[in-house]
Amino acid sequence: MIKAIAVDMDGTFLNSEGSYDKDLFKDVFSYLKSQNIKFIVASGNQYYQLRSFFPGEDKYISYIAENGAIYADYNHITNVAEFDEQLLMNILDELSKHNIEFVLCGVNSAYILSNSNDAFKSDMSKYYYELKEVDHLKDLPEDKFVKLALSVYDNGHEFRDLLNKKYGDQIVAVSSGHHNIDIILKGVNKGSTLNSLLKELGLTREELMAFGDAGNDKEMLELANYSYAMKNASEDIKSITKEIAPSNDENGVLLTIKKALNI
Repeated sequence: MIKAIAVDMDGTFLNSEGSYDKDLFKDVFSYLKSQNIKFIVASGNQYYQLRSFFPGEDKYISYIAENGAIYADYNHITNVAEFDEQLLMNILDELSKHNIEFVLCGVNSAYILSNSNDAFKSDMSKYYYELKEVDHLKDLPEDKFVKLALSVYDNGHEFRDLLNKKYGDQIVAVSSGHHNIDIILKGVNKGSTLNSLLKELGLTREELMAFGDAGNDKEMLELANYSYAMKNASEDIKSITKEIAPSNDENGVLLTIKKALNI
């Protein structure tokens, strides 16, 4: 029996316009609440950005943000996995050598260099509700840092592999869709945080349904007994799930939940 549902956002729950069917969600979510089925948003995105999609529903939704580095429930951040400062500075130096555009993700805000490409700034503003421009990062802002989000248009896979080879004992660089790469702490991912949450709730993986489309959903989908890759997902992700859901532009998540739960 399904007791918890975890959904990725971009490319999964959200359509290509960055939105979702509000009326359909209202019907499905009302049923989930009535049956005490936990709805969990598990994304590489910023916590504040995720909350902005579901105004007024915070006390009914759990958020796993920044690919598992932040967990929040009942409008309160309860868990943060933060980078060691020296490790972070080493990686920032590496990004500078390769002229890679990036966002440094903290608990209080995300940070972008003021001399970043305007198109990159515009793109990142869609994903980070709290985003501050800084002139440099030689002196880190007062914050806890949990992730680096990179934009690598050329040879992205090669640069991802380079990072994993050089810093793989401490971090994991993973594709988060399109030309984006997330750098997260080793052992911290959506699946690991979700597993801890299930234990807190007294639930098991046999009671978990999950949806995803990209590499940063891998551990979460492997954890779930009811695992769904979106029709628009990468082939690697489709190969590890039990089912394929309609695409994110076809209300795939919500329609699959309705069918599975006979709503």
